[in-house]
Amino acid sequence: MSRKFRRCLASVALGLGIAAQALPVASQDFPSKPMQIVIPVPPGGAMDWLTRAVGAELEKRWKRPVVVDNKAGAGGLIASQAVARAPADGHTLLLINSAVTGYPVFVKTDFDVERDLVPLASAMETPYVLFANAELPQRTLQAVAAYSKSAKLNIAMIPSSTQNLKSARVLQGAGIEAANVPYNGAGPVLRALLANEVQLYLGTPFGITEQVKAGKLVALAVAGSTKIADLPDAPTTRSLGINVEEGEWYAFFAPKGTPSAVTAKLSHEIVAIASLPEFMSQIKTRGYEPRTIGPEQMVKLVAEESRLARQTARALGIQPQ
Repeated sequence: MSRKFRRCLASVALGLGIAAQALPVASQDFPSKPMQIVIPVPPGGAMDWLTRAVGAELEKRWKRPVVVDNKAGAGGLIASQAVARAPADGHTLLLINSAVTGYPVFVKTDFDVERDLVPLASAMETPYVLFANAELPQRTLQAVAAYSKSAKLNIAMIPSSTQNLKSARVLQGAGIEAANVPYNGAGPVLRALLANEVQLYLGTPFGITEQVKAGKLVALAVAGSTKIADLPDAPTTRSLGINVEEGEWYAFFAPKGTPSAVTAKLSHEIVAIASLPEFMSQIKTRGYEPRTIGPEQMVKLVAEESRLARQTARALGIQPQ
């Protein structure tokens, strides 16, 4: 074998070695063990269903177990911190809604979503709707805004939550004056709204549309640009010339530092699963809308929501406790 040929072989071998190192080996071998998806809610409900449905499909595709870990508490902060501290290898994920962007403005915490997590993809969303008790004499957003200047109105809000911040932005945009009344969760809020203890509530339509159909509540407006099929009489804020758009998105995250090849593989699979026609149909059946966007758009969305949370908290004088 000539010396020149041996040098050529050595060069090829070296090149192959470098290429092998440069290849996304982590992606090829991933997942190499059971996966875990952490969610900030107890079993049951739409978020739990979404996680288990995505997990079951990942199991089929990757032949690896996917375990759902329900870590409820602290408005989702416990679950978020648990994933942020997990090994950055892609085997521990978080599914959470846009509430994850608001933690630092309410709580003194070392957790920050932009610093500690990397977004993979969203799967579904739901717009917020401004609901009113049916005893309120006004049935349009403009009429309620005018009425609020001379009458005392109360709006239910959930303290230390992005719902609080979103409510403030919608009220300001619509020109409605209302006093905040705190409630610990959507269940107590709905009871108070039906009892006319509060006249207004901004929240997701999940579990409330039936009360509107029964004539007990009124949907004044959808906070966005797209109408809701189950609430055909509710105009959008955009159609009323009000430049506000509020809602909840539900997205998967991994710990910061997870190899980019792994996050790319995870993002691809999550978007593919959430885009399946049967999957999208099930999302709609549960009163949500499919929304599959990838990591680059998610980074921008998280940054913008985090900025708005800080801005609104400053305007309201909210300090982390």
